[in-house]
Amino acid sequence: MNQRKARPMRGQPRGGRLVWRGTIAPQASRIVLIAACAASLFPAVWVVAASFSAGASLYSGGLLPAKTTLRNYVQLFVRADAAGWYRDHGRAFSLSALAAVILAGALVLAWRRRQRMRPALRRGLLGGLVAALCVAGRLLLATLDRTNFLLWLGNSLTVCIPASLLTVLLTVTMAYAFSRFRFVGRRFGLLMLILIQMFPAIMSIVAIFRLLQILHLLDTYTGLILIYGGGSIGFNAWLLKGYLDSIPRELEESAYIDGASRWQAFTRIAFPLVAPMLAVVFLFSFISYYQEFLLASIILFRPELRTVALGLRFYISSKYAENWTGFAAASIVASTPIVVIFYALQRFLVEGLTKGALKG
Repeated sequence: MNQRKARPMRGQPRGGRLVWRGTIAPQASRIVLIAACAASLFPAVWVVAASFSAGASLYSGGLLPAKTTLRNYVQLFVRADAAGWYRDHGRAFSLSALAAVILAGALVLAWRRRQRMRPALRRGLLGGLVAALCVAGRLLLATLDRTNFLLWLGNSLTVCIPASLLTVLLTVTMAYAFSRFRFVGRRFGLLMLILIQMFPAIMSIVAIFRLLQILHLLDTYTGLILIYGGGSIGFNAWLLKGYLDSIPRELEESAYIDGASRWQAFTRIAFPLVAPMLAVVFLFSFISYYQEFLLASIILFRPELRTVALGLRFYISSKYAENWTGFAAASIVASTPIVVIFYALQRFLVEGLTKGALKG
């Protein structure tokens, strides 16, 4: 009895195509993604390794330095006598810092598994972490006033946090007005917001400098905060307007029926709904202002007003090509505020970016 070989139906994938889709394609995509992640992480890993290197060049130790030290981090807070301080207190500080890192990791794990762990153990881990940090901080407090790095760090936070809050305030009010109100010039205003984004910021440097000079705001934090806070409204307002357009107006109209004013509807209904997107705007604005160099170098003149971006540049300018490992350590410490803010706003970021991708 002859048996015919079954032919695949039209539109049904053949055997080779099935093998490609089911086995080869997923593996190939994983390899490409792993290679991309490795290429992205390589500069960061190199900088971290260089910060612990005992040499002075970025290429002296490679990815695995033969001799590691914390002296590059100590020199951020100690001036010329860093060698003596490290000789006297380096071992105790290194051990306390290592203990603080280990206890911090244990505390994170305990927090994630807090339902399975006893409260007394969690309190003990937290107390140990605080004690280790206190020991490390106590050893460092005696010499904190000998360098300018903490001054630069404080200056950056003094500028970036108010500027980011100002950006959020101006952005949410402008986006709400364009989304909810109908007024003369509304379409023209939206068009101008798009057109302004077409021109690079460097074209306005002369005008900004002259404006601040007329207002007597040069070499002041106020002038820099105003420029930062108002310079990134356009893109953020468009982003937030699309988000507000997706929120039903009936929510606010029901509040009006209950006797709420326009301001109450905005603060109690609209504002909480856009809070995740505002967290995204705040974080992106903070990162942009924190690493900005050009405007800060033009507006700020006095050395005591320098931000981290300016300070790190002058930190290596007098020792060009001889203290790059110290510069690497300073870069890692300077990135700490961004990491802390990102971790604090992580829940809002995921929610805001997800909803913005779906609704924007």
